Amino acid sequence: MKHIAACLAAALVLAATLVPAPAFADEDGDYLSQAVSDAWARHLAAREAGDRQAAGDAAIEAHLAAERDGADALTRAILADTAGQYVYLRQDFPGARAKLSLAASLYEGLDDSHLNSRVRVLGLIADAYHSEDNFRQALNYVNQVLEAAGPAGADPVRDRAIADALVVRSRTQWRQSSINDAGRTAREALELMEPAGYDQFVLSGLMAFYAGVESALQRRHAESAWWFAAADHQFRLRGSSPHLSTVSEAWARYARSRMTQGQRRELITRLYQAGFITDDEHDDAQEDGAEDDAAEEADGRASAQSAPYDPNNRPARPISRASPSYPMAAAQASLEGVALVSFTVGADGRVKDAEVVFSAPHTIFGEEALRAVRRWRYEPRMVDGQPVDHEGVQTMLDFRLRG
Repeated sequence: MKHIAACLAAALVLAATLVPAPAFADEDGDYLSQAVSDAWARHLAAREAGDRQAAGDAAIEAHLAAERDGADALTRAILADTAGQYVYLRQDFPGARAKLSLAASLYEGLDDSHLNSRVRVLGLIADAYHSEDNFRQALNYVNQVLEAAGPAGADPVRDRAIADALVVRSRTQWRQSSINDAGRTAREALELMEPAGYDQFVLSGLMAFYAGVESALQRRHAESAWWFAAADHQFRLRGSSPHLSTVSEAWARYARSRMTQGQRRELITRLYQAGFITDDEHDDAQEDGAEDDAAEEADGRASAQSAPYDPNNRPARPISRASPSYPMAAAQASLEGVALVSFTVGADGRVKDAEVVFSAPHTIFGEEALRAVRRWRYEPRMVDGQPVDHEGVQTMLDFRLRG
């Protein structure tokens, strides 16, 4: 998730609007140099042919020629903007920042009709700093985007830029181990993405995942289940982040196990109406209620809506569940965390095949959770009066510092 230039390539929005010709006029009606005109024509031809490398080389050449030949501010801004985007996609983040910073400065000196371009460029600079792990500067440029863009809702283009800036802020907060802040910021970004549709944003799945984790930590289970389902849908739609897709699916199932049957039905309807699940998945989800109830009881949370108790046919039930130790290194760093663990309760009532599905913001939380879970003891699952393994039990353990 550190370098996302390859993912963003599909969403590249080129700002250049000049028309290729042997020579073309700038905003004052003066003709630009032949060098700029020729380079720009090669850029457009390469774009049309789908040759990004050649298109980028020509865009950079056009920008350098415009700077050398003293083109007007708007032309220089457009060409610096375009060249900077190609340099960004090559993951030359310092080089991209140099060109994009020039473009932002030039746009600022023009009239307000170029505000959207300036805001978008500032957002790319923020993302470039984030990709270099320069979180202080990334957040600085996020703030510049939000200040320049003004309140959300004034312009759909600026709303997208605000959403993109909030994505950078959320990713930065996550990298800084502030997972609750990351989730809250992610929800702000998702609210701005919703009118255009989550499918239009490359990182909407990651934002939904962060929102799901924050909701899970706050025990908002219906909301958590929704966000994890949305994340899984986006990951699968794009064929990206298979690990996070698997984690999202598992965490959504865990969240559903904490919900009432009525809440689960409402969730399934909402997911279906949003297009996150197909007809077959909708039917399967309706049948999953019994499995969720069994998982709930095995996790020590017998549902008030569960079937009458039958000692010969029942899920595994906890006898003792020791709390995990707080990782000393995390406590010293004032870090809070969460771990989702999956395991099997054996026919002897002992935990086996335990594994960490996900741990944030550090793996040490998962390690401590695993050590605790392996000490848990259960009354085994009974089928027709015989003890059997109970597979697929999941539990979430969160680590919170006491004030």
